[in-house]
Amino acid sequence: MAIFKFTNSNSNINYQLYVDAKNVNQFPLIVNDCRISKENEFQFDKINLKKLFEQNK
Repeated sequence: MAIFKFTNSNSNINYQLYVDAKNVNQFPLIVNDCRISKENEFQFDKINLKKLFEQNK
C-alpha cells in the first residue's frame, strides 16, 4: 500500500491511496452495483493521508 502526493498546475495538492495490483486480492472490495436503484453510499472513516505521507518520508 502506498500514498501518492499529486500537485496540479494550480499548486493544489491531492493525496491518494494505492494498492499494488499483486496484493489487491488481500483487500475487501465494495461494489455498489444495482440495475434498478443504487444503495446509499457507504460512509468510510476519514484518513489523514497528508499526515501519513509526511510521517513516512
